[in-house]
Amino acid sequence: MKRSPLSGSPATRRAFLQSCACAGLGVGVRADAAPAVATDELARLLDQPVLDVSFVNQPVRVASVELLRTGRVYLLRTRSTDGVEAVTVPNPARMALMYPLFLKQIVPVFIGKDARNLERLLWDVYRHDSNYKLQGLALWICVAAIEMALLELLGQTAQRPLADFFGGTVRRDIPIYVASGNRGNQPEAEIVHLQKLVAESGARALKFRLGGRMSRNADSLPGRTEALIPRVREVFGDAFTLYADANSSYDAREGTRVGRLLEAHKYGFYEEPCEFDDLWSTKEVADALTIPVAAGNRSSVCIVGGG
Repeated sequence: MKRSPLSGSPATRRAFLQSCACAGLGVGVRADAAPAVATDELARLLDQPVLDVSFVNQPVRVASVELLRTGRVYLLRTRSTDGVEAVTVPNPARMALMYPLFLKQIVPVFIGKDARNLERLLWDVYRHDSNYKLQGLALWICVAAIEMALLELLGQTAQRPLADFFGGTVRRDIPIYVASGNRGNQPEAEIVHLQKLVAESGARALKFRLGGRMSRNADSLPGRTEALIPRVREVFGDAFTLYADANSSYDAREGTRVGRLLEAHKYGFYEEPCEFDDLWSTKEVADALTIPVAAGNRSSVCIVGGG
């Protein structure tokens, strides 16, 4: 049974990231875009606090966290003992499944605690009542929900934008891409769908899905991937930014083959070619290609090409 280096404790993940630096594996940027980070420097950066709460002079103690629902929409209403209130929106589809875990295993850890200590509390909730044994998407979407709630509570208390807690606003305008959730339709039907997404959004970048999703190299339709990769480039032109997501469809060999098709047609990145927790196969694909390879939204590290 495979075990991902990212499926253990934060200390285990830190050790994995450090080993990546030693091996020349870039984290978050292309290997040829910046020099590799030395192990000691990476360890120093990982140990530094992320949040700047220096301008919140009084404790922000959590009085209550309420999970509310209206139709399919979930809301979190968080209040401090000083009466400050924050309302945030957790992932609705996931919360519909995971709310017992959230209410029983996550929320109690934060009641009565000072939200300024959020980073330490995230370690506490990981250890609480053996939560670390629940490691994975189910646990972390619940932790993310409370994390967003407490960040908003801090912002409301200080009357400061959340960016101030992370060193200040970096930019006001952010380029976006639109993503298609389709898989298994004919290539020309997907082209029409992509054109509609672009027309509605005005985006200058898009992402679509390849392969059969956790399919062990099977395509969703025979030949769909090979037809779609060049066709999307032909329709949208060389100036358009294109991405592709395989959703864990391939082993390393097939993932590399498909990646070379993407390279040939100048795609911007290639997401999750191999099973999402098989980081070493993903690294093998990344090392064989020059196109950046992303690990997908179930992993907490971006693996990039070493070519």
